Amino acid sequence: MNLVILAALVVSSATGQARGVATTAAPVGYPRSTGEWAAFLAPDPRFMEIGSIPEPMPTRKLAEAGLVASGVPTERMEYYIGRLWETFEALRTRSERIQDPALRAESILPFLHRSLFKKYQADMTTVDAVVDTGYFNCVSSAVVYLLAARVFVLPMKGVQTPDHAFCVLTVGGRDIDVETTNPFGFDPGTSKRFISSFTKTTQFSYVPPGDYARRKTITEKDLVGLILHNRAVEMNRQGKYLEALRLAVDRTTGFPGPDSYDFLADTASNVCADLDQRGDMSGSLAVAEHVLALAGARPKVQELHRVAVYNFVADAHNRFAGYYNARDYARAHAVVEEALRRLPDDPTLLQDLSARQP
Repeated sequence: MNLVILAALVVSSATGQARGVATTAAPVGYPRSTGEWAAFLAPDPRFMEIGSIPEPMPTRKLAEAGLVASGVPTERMEYYIGRLWETFEALRTRSERIQDPALRAESILPFLHRSLFKKYQADMTTVDAVVDTGYFNCVSSAVVYLLAARVFVLPMKGVQTPDHAFCVLTVGGRDIDVETTNPFGFDPGTSKRFISSFTKTTQFSYVPPGDYARRKTITEKDLVGLILHNRAVEMNRQGKYLEALRLAVDRTTGFPGPDSYDFLADTASNVCADLDQRGDMSGSLAVAEHVLALAGARPKVQELHRVAVYNFVADAHNRFAGYYNARDYARAHAVVEEALRRLPDDPTLLQDLSARQP
C-alpha cells in the first residue's frame, strides 16, 4: 500500500505584526508555558483599583493613577505626591486672589512653566520625570496641568490628535484649549507668541477646535492612560515587545476603552509575530487567548486570535504530518492529542486524529 503524504499548512501572520528573530525557542525572559503566560498577563491589582474608580476620580486618586502609570513604586509614592502638592499649594496661594475664573485658569500654565516644567523632551512622558528633572512632553505636562487645575475645581477633559495630546478647560460655558507644552498655550489660537514658538519646540502643529476630524475628546483618566501608551510605544521601538505588552495590559486594566483594547491587540501582535518566528506557536496562542479575555471580541482582537489559532494548528498539523509520513504513528497522534487539549473542537486536528495507518 502506498504511503499517504499529508500536505503542510503555511503559517500566517497578522497585518501589522513585527518581524521577530528566527530561532526555534522562546527567547530568554519570555514565559515558556501557558501557566507562565497566565501569570505574566494577569491584571495588576493597582490598575484593577484604578479601573474600578468612576470619573471624575478624586484628586489624590488621579495623582496616584498618574504616578502608578509612570512606573513609580509604592514606596516612592508619598514623595512624589508631596512634591506635587507642595507645588499646587504654592499655586493656590499665588492665584486664589484672582476672581475671574478664566484668568485664574490662565495663571496655572505660566506658573507650572516657572516651577516644574523646565524643558520639552519628546520621550519624557512620566510624571515622576517632570518632578525629578523638569523635562516633559505633551502627555506628562497635560497630566500635571489637569491635577493643578483641580486646585480651583476647574472642569477638565483631554484632546488627543494623531500625534499629540493637550487639555481643554470649560470656563463660563466656553471650552478653552490649553497646550501645556508651551507657557503661552492657554487659548493658543489667540496667542501670537504661542503660534510662533509651539511648532519650533515640539515639531507638532496646533489642531484648532474647528478641525474636528483630527481631534478626539478624551476623559481625564484616558489622558493619564496615555502615559502607559507612550511608554509601550517606546518599548516597541526598542524591540522590547514583552515589556510593551505588559504596559498595554496595564493600560487596558486601569483605563479600559476602545483605544486601549485596540492598542493591546496591536502590541500583542508584535509579541505573537516574534514568537511565531521563533516557532513558539503555543506561546503565541496563549497571548492571543489572554488578549481576547481582556479586551473582548473586537475586530483587531479577533484577527489576532484567528491568526494565532491558525498558526498553532498549522504547526501541529505539520509536525503530525512529518511523523505520519515517516510512519511514526505513535508520535504523530501524540502531537495531535496534545494540540487538541488546547483546541478540542478544531476540525483540522480532529481530521488528523482520525487518520488511519495505511
